[in-house]
Amino acid sequence: MTTLYILLLLALALFAPAAIILLSRYIVLRHKNRDETSALRQELASMRKNAGYAAQVSRTQYDKNDMLVQAMRRSPIYVFVKEVTETTSRILASSENYKHLPGHRGAGVTGRIMEELFPPDFAAQTVANDRAVLAGDKAQMMEEELEGQTFITTKFPIVSNGRRLLAGFTIDITERKLAETERELLMRAIEAASETVVITDPEGSIVYVNPTFSAVTGYTRDEALAQNPRILKSGVHDANFYNKLWATILNGDTWSGQIVNKNKNGALFTEQATISPIFDNNGNIANFVAVKRDITEQIRIAQENALLQEQLAQAQKMESVGRLAGGIAHDFNNMLQAIMGYTDMALESTEPNTNVHDDLIEIKKASEQAATLTRQLQTFARKEAVTRKIIDVNSTIDEMLAMLRRLIGTDVNLHWTPGDNIANVDLDSGHFNQIVVNMVVNARDAVEPGGVISLSTSTTHIAESPEHEITPGCYVCLSVHDNGSGIDQNIIGHIFDPFFTTKPLGQGTGLGLSVVYGIVKQAGGTIQVTSNENKGTLFEIYFPASKEDKEETVASENGTLCTTKGETVLLVDDEAAVLKMTQRLLESAGYKVIATTTATEALTIFEADPQTIDIVVSDVVMPEISGPEMIKRMLIIKPPLKHLFISGHTANLLENVGLANDKINCIQKPFSAAVLIQKISECLDSHD
Repeated sequence: MTTLYILLLLALALFAPAAIILLSRYIVLRHKNRDETSALRQELASMRKNAGYAAQVSRTQYDKNDMLVQAMRRSPIYVFVKEVTETTSRILASSENYKHLPGHRGAGVTGRIMEELFPPDFAAQTVANDRAVLAGDKAQMMEEELEGQTFITTKFPIVSNGRRLLAGFTIDITERKLAETERELLMRAIEAASETVVITDPEGSIVYVNPTFSAVTGYTRDEALAQNPRILKSGVHDANFYNKLWATILNGDTWSGQIVNKNKNGALFTEQATISPIFDNNGNIANFVAVKRDITEQIRIAQENALLQEQLAQAQKMESVGRLAGGIAHDFNNMLQAIMGYTDMALESTEPNTNVHDDLIEIKKASEQAATLTRQLQTFARKEAVTRKIIDVNSTIDEMLAMLRRLIGTDVNLHWTPGDNIANVDLDSGHFNQIVVNMVVNARDAVEPGGVISLSTSTTHIAESPEHEITPGCYVCLSVHDNGSGIDQNIIGHIFDPFFTTKPLGQGTGLGLSVVYGIVKQAGGTIQVTSNENKGTLFEIYFPASKEDKEETVASENGTLCTTKGETVLLVDDEAAVLKMTQRLLESAGYKVIATTTATEALTIFEADPQTIDIVVSDVVMPEISGPEMIKRMLIIKPPLKHLFISGHTANLLENVGLANDKINCIQKPFSAAVLIQKISECLDSHD
């Protein structure tokens, strides 16, 4: 019996309420009939079993509660239970880390109010929030800032032992907030970037595009999403190009290069692109990102700069050639001057209709043709004297035919059909010759051997028309037609552009037609072009018709020299041959000539007796002292002083020494004896 009581006491201790019930029933039953003892023992065994199960459940629940308490106390999340009063909030329980909250003051936490734990402003705000939450029935979440750190706190009311309390937990989201801020900043930067940014999934479907993508391609974001970047495919690149690109990025590497794409409207554009894979935490490719910059305009500018560099190099080369040509023309003019001068004097001393006289006439013609060549060289060198005069178009082309046929060669036919009653034009003769030569040479380059170039003239009246872009009126039309290959319609709008040429490198300057166009437009004319591939080209060049008749040549054509009054001429030229020839020519015309090869000696002679000198005839470019400088010094001694410049150079050089507008006092070599005597006579008769 004692053992039984001990067991009952143990059961009481172990099994709490269930054991008490069991003991009570046992005391009552022990007074009943012993026949019931067996049944009671069976029931007791069953109750022991149930009491053991209840104890096990109770212990398990205790363990769980203990785990939760331990988790709460040691959690990185700040957990708390507060008592909220009308004036403050007090901590009743908290996790162990609560004391490490920023701004926390003091060692303990439990039992302390907010004002004791945190700075005043933060404490006041916390208490206000606590009251608001406790007044309701729902949990509330709020973001809090404390000493530079950011927290998310969730608060909710609970009831414990009939008391309404406030429970909650606080999570430090400072790092997450910084990451979100950085992510937002990065997103704003991508959205504002001037580069196109495209992100795709591993299969290449677009998942993001920035606004620049839409600006460059014309596709809106909604139109681009879920599409493949191949919507921009231009057809410029072959399959091998794209295969290499994909092989690079699928291998985990970055691809960089230029891509020609096509926008929504079908226009091509070039992008400098960098395409990189984006990896997930497991090292697998999660996305691809492409950063691209539209370089279409940059490429265009670079190409234009490269072309300008080529044009500059070509222009510099042509300038060098031009200087050489100008120098050759100057020296050749001096030689021609001697030839023409001696020929004129020889003609004066021979009888007409004799073999010698006829031979001299041929020599003179040849020298005049050579002089024409030198003028063309000076035209090419841009050193020609630009002097407008009345030009008989038909006669001028007649005189050029022999030279033009030599220029195009014997394997090309040149047909010339002059029009009737063709008006004159007001144009520099060198420029007109240059136009004809350039147009014929251009036609020659377009025809095959056996081809035909046709020249013709006509007079026409042009009414006001946008097609011609010139003043209405009467015009002389020079037509140049060839039966060559014609001009591609894609380039016909560029044929007058400077340096534009379809010829192979080294076979054309691209200046011929542009020079012609510039001269014609400056003269108030225009050019019309009609061309069909494989059917030839027609250039119609319109010059304003002159209202004046062609000027007659003052000097006689038969070489007869004007009479003189025996005036004294101081002749200065550093070319001895020209000096000697000119001296003899002037003396044969009746002038008294004092000749010298240097300006220094001429100044000495002039200073000795200036009144005896009636006129000074001088070269322009001479060693030591130039002709213009010499004249300036003489004018100080004797103003005014009659003077005449003779030079193998032209107006550009004279302009540099202030003589460009001094037409009456300048004559260009080579000149005939008659022209020289006429000019000297004009100078002497002038009233300067």
